[in-house]
Amino acid sequence: MTKRYKKIVLCVLIGILLIFTFSQYLGKSKENYRIKHAEDLNISDKTVTLCIRCDTILQHYSMLQENLQKETFVPQDGIILKDTTFVLFPGDTAFDLLQRATKRYGIQMEYRGSYTGKISGNYIEGINFLYEFSCGKDSGWMYMVNGDFPNYSCSQYPLKNKDKIVFAYTCERGKDLGIHYDRK
Repeated sequence: MTKRYKKIVLCVLIGILLIFTFSQYLGKSKENYRIKHAEDLNISDKTVTLCIRCDTILQHYSMLQENLQKETFVPQDGIILKDTTFVLFPGDTAFDLLQRATKRYGIQMEYRGSYTGKISGNYIEGINFLYEFSCGKDSGWMYMVNGDFPNYSCSQYPLKNKDKIVFAYTCERGKDLGIHYDRK
């Protein structure tokens, strides 16, 4: 091999290495930008509003696990995140918005992904250290969009301009949030 050929091969390898190294950060940088600038709104932006609440616990406080009976976990008014407007990015789901908001405001959130046959999505296990069963056998997180409770995972719900999303903690499998199941 000639010296010139070796230099070309070396330059190509270095270029590939640099591309590979920085490509790992491109997706993360985009998401970090979205988190940092979640509320930087322009008049032309499409927006959505998010609220995270656990006010139903206030009526069931004696059922709440004792270690969670602190204002740190259950604020006096039951509002973990008041109505907050965020920029809607193309392809955003209700889960994307929740994840962006909890990272932005330092709110603990845990979820697990699932796949069962044709049903897939993310299940919200806990927000602000309030988990399923933290306040009784029928407790956990539910979400609504524009006042309706979708019957599928928040990671499968595509958002539209002006949607209002609420993640709400239920202590009665949704009855305390206004959902009534018809058991026939």
